[in-house]
Amino acid sequence: MYIDNTWATQFKVLWRVCTRDYEMLSVSIRPFYLPREFGQITVILAYVPGPNNKEAAEAITDNYNAALSRSADQLVFTLGDFNTCQLSPYLPTLQQYVTTPTRSTRILDQCFGNIPDAYKSVNRPPLGKSDHNVIHLLPKYRQKVRREKPHLKTVQQWSEEGEEELRHCFDTTDWTMFFDTCADPQDLTDTITSYIKFCEDTIITTKTVKVFSNNKPWLSKDLKTCLNEKKLAFLRGEMDLVREKETEFRQRVFKAKIDFKNKIEQRFCSGNAKQAWDGLNVMMGREQNKQSINITDCSKFVNDLNTFYGRFDVRDPKAGCSTVCNQTGSYEPIQLSEEEVGRCLSRIKPNKAPGPDGLRGRVLKSCAQQLRGVITQLFQTLLDRCTFPNQWKKKHNNTCTQNPEGGGS
Repeated sequence: MYIDNTWATQFKVLWRVCTRDYEMLSVSIRPFYLPREFGQITVILAYVPGPNNKEAAEAITDNYNAALSRSADQLVFTLGDFNTCQLSPYLPTLQQYVTTPTRSTRILDQCFGNIPDAYKSVNRPPLGKSDHNVIHLLPKYRQKVRREKPHLKTVQQWSEEGEEELRHCFDTTDWTMFFDTCADPQDLTDTITSYIKFCEDTIITTKTVKVFSNNKPWLSKDLKTCLNEKKLAFLRGEMDLVREKETEFRQRVFKAKIDFKNKIEQRFCSGNAKQAWDGLNVMMGREQNKQSINITDCSKFVNDLNTFYGRFDVRDPKAGCSTVCNQTGSYEPIQLSEEEVGRCLSRIKPNKAPGPDGLRGRVLKSCAQQLRGVITQLFQTLLDRCTFPNQWKKKHNNTCTQNPEGGGS
């Protein structure tokens, strides 16, 4: 294996073996330049003379999986003379880049990779007296940052001062005015929720950030600041400062990766199934493609769901409903307390996504003591009038469709 010094000088031989059934060499390479979405390159050279192709394919598969376990965001290429050995049953996700004959009309020399459409193969004359053609692989891969445009994202900047100002705003609000002026429960609910959102949008500042498609999940603001300082020092010609910032940047990157690794592994010990699956998806590099459906008739859609999920229910719900309706008169009216509502608000997850009403969990949790009175009075009014706001009946449906290629849902 030959490596051009102008392309890379940092490499390490990970594994080498020579048996009767196969010869294999695994090398890890860190080029001078590599797209940000890839951390390094691992090249697995193999020669399989046959006829025991199964053992050779299993060894190549184990070596490939070991390379991905070291770093999931790296390029892994498996190339060599495989003869009649087939890797597709063992590694179905790899793509074969050599599409032109390598010896006569047969493709014996192959090159597999974990990046689709990365290279285009072109035939070249053999070297010397070799009976195998030279295959020139022309790169077709486009960087992720060039294929996908960055998108703008508006985020809120929460701080202790902002939360305190928001609490003060709710403390000085005359909530009785809303109940005196709004006779309809629907209008009362809309007015109160709109006022809470108005105070949040007015007090809590926001900023617009640009998110690039090739950003690493462990890349933080401090790392970007350190990298920008290094670039400015290079433009000013301060080479001593450049080397100092380079050392500092490497140390911070190493610490950021370790912290992110511990954060992901901690999710498996939290007892939260959602966080555990999110961590597993991050470790596998699996992107979540959320798909939504357009519903024209909401009532029909809900009834169809009820019919589908209740098709195995043999009980008659009408008998239970009539029993509950007949016993309703014997029950005492429900009375809510501010302490109970305040405890429920303080237990809300701050990062929980808002519903159709737009109320964020962080606002309800941070201002639980200030909002418990008005929310208790609002709930009590709705219970006394036996009404339910229309906006609380709405929801967003995100359906997960089955992958037609045989993957997960």
